[in-house]
Amino acid sequence: MKIAYLFLNGELRGSKKFYLNLIENQKGDIYCADGGANICYKLNLVPKEIYGDLDSIKDEVKEFYQEKNVKFIKFQVEKDYTDSELVLNEIQNKYDVIYCIAGLGGSIDHELTNINLLDKYS
Repeated sequence: MKIAYLFLNGELRGSKKFYLNLIENQKGDIYCADGGANICYKLNLVPKEIYGDLDSIKDEVKEFYQEKNVKFIKFQVEKDYTDSELVLNEIQNKYDVIYCIAGLGGSIDHELTNINLLDKYS
């Protein structure tokens, strides 16, 4: 079974150990939607790719991942999809399971959009 972990720009709920154990026990690829890279960085994880307009990623995090040769897929600020949806559009058919991490919390508009994405993507 192919697994992906998608870090969004909400709040990381629960202990860091929980997420690290999940990822360690069920190997998979890590992706970030823009500011989700900040959370991934706090967990000392290196994603495969980072998507978005890159307006939420901290400079030090961006520089760190550039040095690690992480692939950035940059989009214009003016776009028809959220950064989260851009990643899901790209990876949805490549994986059997996609865990979205930190989809809740943060700004209410992003939180509601992420909840709506649960209905759109099986």
